[in-house]
Amino acid sequence: MATFEFHGADLVVYFNSNPANVAVDHYVIEYVCRNATVTHRVDQAVFQAEATNGVRSYQDTLTHAENDAAGLSRHVRVKVYAVGDRGTSAPDVDDAQNSLPVLPFAPRITSTLTGVEIACPQPVDGDLEGFVAWVGTTSDFPLDALHERYRGAAATFSLQLPDDDTYCIRIAPYDAFGLDTFSAWDPQPIKRRPLGNEVVNSPPWRQLPNLVTGLITTPIEQLSALQIGYGTSNVKLSQALNKENLVAISKLETRIEDDGSKVAESFLQLTSRLTNAEKAVAGIDIKGPIEAGLSELRRSIANANYASSEVVDIKIANYGDGVTAWQTNEERVRAERDKAINEDIEKMGVRITDEVGGVKTSLEGSFNDLRKLVVDNEFGTALALRVDEMGVRITTEVDGVKSANEAAIRNVEKAIVDGDSAQAEKTNTLSSYVDGIVGPNGPIANISGVIQNMQQTYADNDGARAQEIRNVQSKLDGLNFAAAEEKLNTYATKTDGIGAQYVLKVQTDVNGVKSIAGMGIAVEDNVSAIAFTADSFRLTTPGSFPQQVFYADANGVYMPNVTVDTLKAGAIDFEFLSKQSIRDQNGGYQILPGGLVIMWGRFRQRITYEATFSVSFPIPFPNQCMMFNATPYLAVFHNERDLWIQNIGQTSRFGATVATQAARRDDQYLDGFDWVAFGY
Repeated sequence: MATFEFHGADLVVYFNSNPANVAVDHYVIEYVCRNATVTHRVDQAVFQAEATNGVRSYQDTLTHAENDAAGLSRHVRVKVYAVGDRGTSAPDVDDAQNSLPVLPFAPRITSTLTGVEIACPQPVDGDLEGFVAWVGTTSDFPLDALHERYRGAAATFSLQLPDDDTYCIRIAPYDAFGLDTFSAWDPQPIKRRPLGNEVVNSPPWRQLPNLVTGLITTPIEQLSALQIGYGTSNVKLSQALNKENLVAISKLETRIEDDGSKVAESFLQLTSRLTNAEKAVAGIDIKGPIEAGLSELRRSIANANYASSEVVDIKIANYGDGVTAWQTNEERVRAERDKAINEDIEKMGVRITDEVGGVKTSLEGSFNDLRKLVVDNEFGTALALRVDEMGVRITTEVDGVKSANEAAIRNVEKAIVDGDSAQAEKTNTLSSYVDGIVGPNGPIANISGVIQNMQQTYADNDGARAQEIRNVQSKLDGLNFAAAEEKLNTYATKTDGIGAQYVLKVQTDVNGVKSIAGMGIAVEDNVSAIAFTADSFRLTTPGSFPQQVFYADANGVYMPNVTVDTLKAGAIDFEFLSKQSIRDQNGGYQILPGGLVIMWGRFRQRITYEATFSVSFPIPFPNQCMMFNATPYLAVFHNERDLWIQNIGQTSRFGATVATQAARRDDQYLDGFDWVAFGY
């Protein structure tokens, strides 16, 4: 019986008691880690020597360094075998999950026109497979299939949600061992309202709904380079090799198990291996065996609960410990009362390891392909899944510091239908990175390029939705990267109506400072909109000698030649109204665009003598008064009134001086004068 516990980052396993009536020679403890299996051997004499307190218990430790070398994962499958005179016992198997410190798991949720977009941070988990999201309208909804709205490898994904309702969203990462429930994220309920329902109150005119500005100003999330698995279980590969150096085994068997299962089975095993003596004769001085092996298993099972057939083929070739190539192919079909499953898993791998002058180098290549079909009548669901991935990697280690260069491609296709909906998804990802320092959770790409295309369709009784996202990114480090993203989205639903969106964005992060430019086109509820976000916007004519016809930035708009049929009140009127005084009948001013200032006024009083009068301008001219003119005023025409007005001296920014003068002494009067001045 084996138990385990974590001491810091080390996994400690306790096991006791050998099988009854069996002479145990030694024990084998296998730690199935992320990319490899670590094997420890404990001799029976050592086991007995360390048994304490009369309980035959032994303590074995998988160190953090060993786990790291095998592809660190917080989940480790532990298998303990007893090996004795009757062979090897069935393994005592248990799954260990370490509570290593994890980064805060707080996804970012952004409202969209059709629902929400969720961006999940990457937890500290080297064997992370993806994320699952549940949605409910209350905070205590169950985490079941009914409320599950997403399960996949993408860290950024969208959920379609009807608007004008309150939702609680729970999200958790998962791996091959299940959900990382310790990091499940349960936010406060959110009120989902689509963007674009507000009207921008920018006087003096009303704007239509802002359908796309929020979409083109949202930053682009960074994509991570792919991390392909380059190993398979050593235990599985060992099934292709017999301990004999040259052997061919073929076996046909039928049997009835204790539970009544009828089993028909065929097994083929071939092994070829050079002995150490043969290697010496050939002048071969390498560590490890030169061997090749093959196994083929065919099995059919029928019982009261299910019928199944499977094929497991394994091939391996080793040239010493440093060069290996392998293939595994597993095909399974299974039929139950309410479920049918068809699965095909194929893996291919090659690896060369070498060490020269203290530099350890590993060259690896891998193909991993999965095809799966599941129909479940009990839940009324059908699933088709295909995952294809391939990659090559070179890892170098110097003085305990690892770096890796990798290029990889992954394609994921999924189709799901149930009694209420149908959906299809397809994601294609290409990535490459260099100088990727290998950390405790796998490669950390410093310089990487990623291209990802994602397509989704969804239909239910409410309507249909389709979305396509294309993303191209280049990253120099965590603070410096460039990205381009294109999104196409359409929907025709009873809840949200009919709409279509197209968004194109480009973004750079330079030392952590983001710059975004983009454009968006949208139609919703028979209203269309086009929006741009950029530091500047320019239009030029095509051809060999382009001419700029439009330019705009935060400082204003420039157009070299404008023809306007109708100019309505708006920003131009506002410029005039804010720089004028025209309501005082005794005087006023108007400041024109460009800086020209016009002022005017009047003086009303009977003048019966020659005199001087001072005129004060309503406001000072900012720079200079260029011209001042005064005109005599008569309330009633009379041919004897002969005073006239003269300008006296140079006008100033603040006012002018005028004088009245007459040709004779009699009938010298006026009723006042009017004046006008121009300046800047």
